[in-house]
Parts: sequence; C-alpha cells; structure tokens
Amino acid sequence: MGVNWDGDGESDEITVKGRLYDLDNRAYDEGGKCAYVKFEAGDFDDDWSPVYSKKYCGFPAYKKFSFQENDVRSLRVKVCQVTQHGNYPTKCGPWTYLYTAENE
Repeated sequence: MGVNWDGDGESDEITVKGRLYDLDNRAYDEGGKCAYVKFEAGDFDDDWSPVYSKKYCGFPAYKKFSFQENDVRSLRVKVCQVTQHGNYPTKCGPWTYLYTAENE
C-alpha cells in the first residue's frame, strides 16, 4: 500500500495492491466457500463507505487485485467467505485498519 499527498498536504491518494487466496479446499457441494475481501474508506468527515471488494474461487490459487482511492482519512479491510454463486459474505473476520492520516 502506498500513500501520496499533494503539495499542500490537504489531499491524498492511496494505492492498494494485494493477493486474495482461496484457502478452502472443500468441494462446493461439500460446503466449500470462496474468498472475499472488502475495503472501506473513511473520509475527512468521519463517514465510512465501501470502496472496493473482490471475490475469488479457485483453491489453492490466488487472484491479484489493485485499486486507488482519493481523499481518504482511514482505510480498513475485512476478509470473508462467500458461496460460489452468492454475493453476500459470511464468516467474516474483524475489520483491520490499514491506514489513518493521523499516522502520517
């Protein structure tokens, strides 16, 4: 992850790159699930909004992803599982905070 600030220190651009691994080796008809990751950004008004999500089915491999977001105060990520043909994540871990502007 990288953060670039403008010359005045008033606006930032976050670049996130990663890999999403499907680690569930069960067959889908045996309850196997796909990997799912979602990111939310907090703006400078303390409002959170979804900025990126990705689903990947394909044990034991991974799928690369990347995205950029502007004017972000904080960024958090949550990793979940989702059924092969579903879009509603289940069995999620906690939110993990990746970045806050106060730490810069």
